[in-house]
Amino acid sequence: MAGAASREERALQVLTRVVSDSPFRARELIDRVCAGTRDAFGFKRVEWHPPHALVPVPGEGEPLPDEADLSVLTALGEAAAAVAEKARDVGDAGRIEYDFVSIASHELRTPISVVHGIAATLSARVDDLEREQVHALLGQLVAQTDRLRELADQLLDLSRIESDGATGHPEPFDPRKRLEELVPRITGDRAGEVHVQAEAGRTLVADAVAFDRVAANLILNALRYGAPPVDVRLEADRLVVEDRGPGVAPEFVPRMFERFTRSDESRRSGQTGSGLGLAIAAAYARCLGGELGYEAAQPRGARFTLSLPAARS
Repeated sequence: MAGAASREERALQVLTRVVSDSPFRARELIDRVCAGTRDAFGFKRVEWHPPHALVPVPGEGEPLPDEADLSVLTALGEAAAAVAEKARDVGDAGRIEYDFVSIASHELRTPISVVHGIAATLSARVDDLEREQVHALLGQLVAQTDRLRELADQLLDLSRIESDGATGHPEPFDPRKRLEELVPRITGDRAGEVHVQAEAGRTLVADAVAFDRVAANLILNALRYGAPPVDVRLEADRLVVEDRGPGVAPEFVPRMFERFTRSDESRRSGQTGSGLGLAIAAAYARCLGGELGYEAAQPRGARFTLSLPAARS
């Protein structure tokens, strides 16, 4: 066998060659490293033993690997494991990005098609339609453009969170005042169904915009899928939003903070929604250094909690 230095060079060449042949899957990378190492070292077979070991199997009558060989193989195995993990991350990210674009396109397609259909009808037949028909079409047009605006805002929120990372911009603010200003702005004529309960004169030091975005998404989610009254409370170091609806099906709870997920009940009910609201709320909660949680309310309803351990009073 050749000296250890030349073997190390050949081993590194193997890894460099394999990595340069991108794209690749993690398992494919390991298989190719094993095959390349086998050829470079002249072993009969090289096996992969997780988490990061390359184990040579000499041919019949061949000497066992010496310490220099094993040292090189250990280093190569650790490097291959690190690259394989990175390949796995890249593969997962690519799949998530593809799913995101695919589902976002699907969600946008429906309201865009409806808006186009209504606009085309009005353009071609407005003089032939009754006044009530025109008003009905205009009402649908407003509803669909509202849906488009909501989805666009949600996609921008996700883009902003991903580009800025989890860095917040803490500032002192009055949470009660912000909630009282936020509720009528986001709920319109349903503001009377939301009750804000928070200690007057209290000050929090946290990212105020992230706080608003979490609260807004939780309140709108409660109005859309729950039932009034919706209670919004600030308790010690957490924000609580609770409704009196049917609550969340137990089998859906583990997935409720994932993007584009909606329960079977919400789909059957015909409720509009993209399944992004809770995912965005959870992302902004992390920006606040907190966590979003769910529990069933008693005797019925859904209770969402935003823990604020990093917020200072």
